[in-house]
Amino acid sequence: MYHVQPYIMNLESCGGDLVSKSIKDIKGFNALDDNLQDLFIYTYNKHYRANGSDSRKKLTIDKIKEIKVNYKEMCIEVYFNHEWFKYFPNLTWG
Repeated sequence: MYHVQPYIMNLESCGGDLVSKSIKDIKGFNALDDNLQDLFIYTYNKHYRANGSDSRKKLTIDKIKEIKVNYKEMCIEVYFNHEWFKYFPNLTWG
């Protein structure tokens, strides 16, 4: 679906704040199939980088509590400590 390996490497090199928790340690991540994992990683990378430094502190990987698939709305729900977002197949979030 997507070529994700470069984005995983980018996540691992983003100032160290993203790597205090592995992506694979996020509750629900391993339940996603490969395509959904790719969708999550790619969209998360875009989401994180679209924010300024203050907002990024709330969006680090260690702040993600859980990931769930919402088949009815065809999205991935990403639950952070402070709020949650929907990640859509067109690589946007809301």
